[in-house]
Amino acid sequence: MKFPVTRTQLAAAGSKFVFARPCKRCKAELEFHRTPTGALAPLQVVVMDGGAWMLDSHFKTCPFRDEFKKDAVPAKQKDLFE
Repeated sequence: MKFPVTRTQLAAAGSKFVFARPCKRCKAELEFHRTPTGALAPLQVVVMDGGAWMLDSHFKTCPFRDEFKKDAVPAKQKDLFE
């Protein structure tokens, strides 16, 4: 799926809203959607030109995104992923 997308487009593609909470590192408000493959996708609202908004992958904008790679999680942050 090409991002950014609307909630309607996500649902049509088979994704389902699971929960919302802030990013544990940068505190951005996120929505988590379960993709058809079973992955949990962190998405955030992005305001487009003209004031319309869509959802985009938080991995594009989070300044701490490298810390969330499974092979790069320091032991002191393991509790963030359990």
